[in-house]
Amino acid sequence: MSTANSDAKEILAALENDETLGDDEEEMDESAVKKLCIQLDKKLKKNQEMRVKHAGDPEKFMASEIDLNMAVQEMHAVATQPSLYGKMVEMGIVQIIIHLLAHENTDIVGSSVHLLQELCDIEILSENDESVAT
Repeated sequence: MSTANSDAKEILAALENDETLGDDEEEMDESAVKKLCIQLDKKLKKNQEMRVKHAGDPEKFMASEIDLNMAVQEMHAVATQPSLYGKMVEMGIVQIIIHLLAHENTDIVGSSVHLLQELCDIEILSENDESVAT
């Protein structure tokens, strides 16, 4: 059993360290943001379902944890596009991210905090203001 747990931890660590997530994505637009938001919501609901269903056996819900963490990671692509933040708010992503801050998996909490940091990055926000002003 400890082998499965260590394997899962290695997978999560690899996902967190993967700098290539989203690099091959095309430029974000509202439909892409909507898709990412819906995907994150679905992954969260699936994870909650699996956690309840298999509360005593974490190995059975580990795949949903990894999927959820990946969905949070994919949201980082939106952080560089402040012009699309309104669509994220419209899709209810703020409530989802806040909910994720209380998740039992600290990797998911960490990914959510990192996402919030990127979304609030003053440099990205000021760059966007400058490009809009010119």
